[in-house]
Amino acid sequence: MSDDRTEPGEDMVKRAAAMMFSLRVEFNATLERDPTAEEYARAMIEAMRQPTWPMMYAGSEFTEADPGDIWRAMIDAALKQEHVK
Repeated sequence: MSDDRTEPGEDMVKRAAAMMFSLRVEFNATLERDPTAEEYARAMIEAMRQPTWPMMYAGSEFTEADPGDIWRAMIDAALKQEHVK
């Protein structure tokens, strides 16, 4: 399901929701069942593979930092995008 053609300007929450919806449609059409929680989790991680512009900006603010701090800042930026209309 991975799609490296996603645009950094896309909203991460909308991208993840679209990934989950398409996964469910695909599973219902081919396997006639709903995806498992693990399959949904994998789809969510795949959706986050390409960072959004706010995520890249948040990550670039660190010059010397723990990778975990950078990751959390980028995820926080993605979650904040939901409120920007």
